Amino acid sequence: MKKSLLFFGALIMLLAGGMVLWYARGYYQRAPVAMETVWNVEDEEYPGKSEKWITDFELTERSGESFVSQDEMPGTVWVSSVFFASCPTSCKQQNAIMQKLAEEYKGKNVRFLSITCDPVNDTPARLRQYASEFRADPEQWLFLTGNMYYIARVATERFHIGTMYDPKAGPTHMDQFTVIDKFGNIRDGKGGEGGFNWKDELRLTEMKLLIDKLLEESEPPADEVSEPVRVAGMDEDDDEDEPLTDESDGNAPPEAPQASDSDEASASGKADAPSTTDIPSAD
Repeated sequence: MKKSLLFFGALIMLLAGGMVLWYARGYYQRAPVAMETVWNVEDEEYPGKSEKWITDFELTERSGESFVSQDEMPGTVWVSSVFFASCPTSCKQQNAIMQKLAEEYKGKNVRFLSITCDPVNDTPARLRQYASEFRADPEQWLFLTGNMYYIARVATERFHIGTMYDPKAGPTHMDQFTVIDKFGNIRDGKGGEGGFNWKDELRLTEMKLLIDKLLEESEPPADEVSEPVRVAGMDEDDDEDEPLTDESDGNAPPEAPQASDSDEASASGKADAPSTTDIPSAD
């Protein structure tokens, strides 16, 4: 009897050890792929890499189809934002607001763009699942993914939403909606190219009033801003600017969008994102 128990105990331990080795092998086979994608993205080729400042761009929509901005965006008012699907708090609040906006402007010439800043995990299939949670109309509310370095440039240069990915800390982005008019201009309702902090109810009200105004426009605004504006904290040689504060402080410097909270650690083991390169910790 004792021999049988010893035999079965040894067998169970052997099987358990084999399973540990099997999972470890799978992890180390997958890990270099993620590291190459996230850590060395500046060495990868992507559309527009040679451009000094990105205005037109091409990313992949959740459907798997390419989204080409110069073909899709003209003639329509757009509201854009940055998020990542594993964010358990702030991004969900942000997209709940986006969902209400989409419902409010359904049937009107307004469309919405949500760009992930965690493309390694936010594949088109994952974005389809995530979009379904918000009942996002695939023709009205689009979810985009692509090369991370390219996404950071598109978000920052085209939409003025500070965005980056720290391979150790995870995704980082600003809590901001950006409105684009029918003619491709960023509009803030104040004659400039700023964004709308979605946590500020007054700014959200101003944004909706602006969207209503833009829907009525039939020609470009006379006061169109011709030169791209600086995005706070995103210039490489900007050592004197104060970094945007963390949402946990409840404060942001004047004239700068408030940054997101560091997200709680996700199932994949992400820790809260600390400030890096003058970009605040993100949702």
